Amino acid sequence: MSLSEKTAFCILALLAASGCSDMARDNALDPKNPDGSRPLVILLEAFVNTGSPLSDYNRFMIQALDSLESLYPERMEIVHYHRHAGSVQDPYHLIENEILYDRYTGSMSSGVKGVPDVFINGTTARVQGASSVETAFRRLQENVLGLLPCSSLWTMEAGYSLENGKIVPEIVLARLGDSEATGVRVRAVLTSRLDGPTAGHVAKGSSESAVIDRLEGGEIRTLRLPEIPLNGTANAELILVVTDRDGLRVEQCGSLQIR
Repeated sequence: MSLSEKTAFCILALLAASGCSDMARDNALDPKNPDGSRPLVILLEAFVNTGSPLSDYNRFMIQALDSLESLYPERMEIVHYHRHAGSVQDPYHLIENEILYDRYTGSMSSGVKGVPDVFINGTTARVQGASSVETAFRRLQENVLGLLPCSSLWTMEAGYSLENGKIVPEIVLARLGDSEATGVRVRAVLTSRLDGPTAGHVAKGSSESAVIDRLEGGEIRTLRLPEIPLNGTANAELILVVTDRDGLRVEQCGSLQIR
C-alpha cells in the first residue's frame, strides 16, 4: 500500500476504535455526522468475450467504456468479466463470472444473454450490444448521467495483506447519516489491467463478505474478506463494492492499487 492508502486506512481504523467521541458532529470526515454522505461512485460491470475471432461488438463496447472512464475518472469503476460465448472461448473466462452473470440476468424481466452486456450499479441499468463505439458510448452515458448527481450513505477505506501468494482484503466500512442499513455485503474483485486495446480491467478473482444484518447510522465495521489467489496477477487492483444482501444493487464502490 502507498503511504496515502495506509494513512486513510488508519484514520478510519482510529475512528472505529475511538467512536469519534472527540470530533464535532458537523465534521464532514466524521461517519457519525447525521448529515454525512459521499458522492456515489458508479460501478460498470461489462460481460465480454475477446477470444479469437474477436467480434466488433465487444471491441466497440470496450472502447466506449474506456472513453467513458476517461471522461469521469473519479466517479466510476469498471470491471470486465470475460465469459465464453458460443464457440468462441475466452482465455480469461472464470466460472465465478458466469455465476454472477446468471444472478444478474435471472433477476431481470429480460433474461436474454449475450456479449457485450454491461450492468450499471448492479441491475440498476443494463446496456446490451454495441453497433458502434459512438452508439455504445451514448447509451452508457445516458444511464450514467442520471446517477452522477447521486450521493451514497457509505464510505470505506481498504487495505490488504498478502499471505502465501493470496491477497486478503481488509476493509473499514462506515454507514453515514442517521439511518440504519440492513442486509448488506461487501464484495472484492481482483482485477488486472492487461496490455492491448481490448484488455481493460480484467476480473481475475473475487470474494464476498457474509451478510451484515444491521449497521446503525454512524456505525463503523472492520471486515476481513476471504482470500483471493493472486496467481501472478500483474497491474493488480482491488475493486470494493457495497451491495444489498443479494448482490443485485450496488450502493457504493471504490478501488485500491496493489503494490
